[in-house]
Amino acid sequence: MEYRRARRAFTLVELLVVIAIIGVLVALLLPAVQAAREAARRNQCTNHLKQISLAALNCESANRALPPGGWGYLWTGDPDMGSGEKQPGGWAFSLLPYFENVSVYVVGQGLAPAQKRLELAKQKALPVTAFYCPSRRSPVTYYGPESSKNANDSTGKFVAKIDYAANGGSYSPAVGADRDGSGPEPALGFYDGPAADCVTKYPACSWGPYTLGNVGNYMNGAVVPRLPVELKQVTDGTSNTMLFAEKFLYVDFYGESVGSTTPNTCADNNSAYQGYDWDVIRWGRSDLPNYEPKPDTFLDPKVGPEACTLRFGSAHASIFNAAFCDGSVRSISFDVDMPEFEMMAARNDGGRAGGN
Repeated sequence: MEYRRARRAFTLVELLVVIAIIGVLVALLLPAVQAAREAARRNQCTNHLKQISLAALNCESANRALPPGGWGYLWTGDPDMGSGEKQPGGWAFSLLPYFENVSVYVVGQGLAPAQKRLELAKQKALPVTAFYCPSRRSPVTYYGPESSKNANDSTGKFVAKIDYAANGGSYSPAVGADRDGSGPEPALGFYDGPAADCVTKYPACSWGPYTLGNVGNYMNGAVVPRLPVELKQVTDGTSNTMLFAEKFLYVDFYGESVGSTTPNTCADNNSAYQGYDWDVIRWGRSDLPNYEPKPDTFLDPKVGPEACTLRFGSAHASIFNAAFCDGSVRSISFDVDMPEFEMMAARNDGGRAGGN
């Protein structure tokens, strides 16, 4: 009679050892996988900024000026108002035709005022992938401010967001044109714009004189309220002056999408196509707090709203990406020397810190 030796089974100890080895391997590999994914997302973010900066240079070629900053936070883009001082929408709206987003730009074009308002409410909710950093959130429609209504559109609940901001310079004007909501004329009195009758008579506004000359150094960024900046006015050099960069945002507000019921009110509640506002403009200043670039953090209730409304920043670990007026994109450390960063923000300070 022939006997077969029984196969020896795994003992419980051996099984646990194998599981432990697999766990160690996963623990070793997971950070590497996550780092590789973040590197890919960061490269994609850089590419988005490159697209945006090239669109701005295409805009400059067509109009002999960079995109205007728009009127104020209560105005959205209007496809019938051109790309100059009479365009109420912000820089992101003015760039849409210059990088294959004409279909978003033309929504409402040529319509009667009442119908146009309805269409512009739909337009401000149309997302553009290049306006989102993949390390932060997906390019979808997000919940907007309560009733979400601008002076030149109708009520809508949702908006398209943006993770990039234009460089407003080394001085923030109170912040933004039209802080009182009455119209594109700002609360500050150092320049004149269209009068408050724009709210009721738009687009037949009363206009006052407004040039970069009569605001001095207060508007020393690459994008300013209403007026488009010409490259010849970037006297510090296009390679030395920031045009766009990633903006700071609290992590708490990343997921505020269509399913949310409460909007983010900390500098990320309005549409990407809004006029001059801290949702789409940030600044670099060395002599005051809350301007230094920082990585995204969770909301600190002890910190005032200025901590999220003024500064650049990003969802990346140690850097944020910035596009310059020559079209180049560079990574800037969060440890950047602030006087040096201020020089990058001011277009006309002669290369000196404290150009405001």
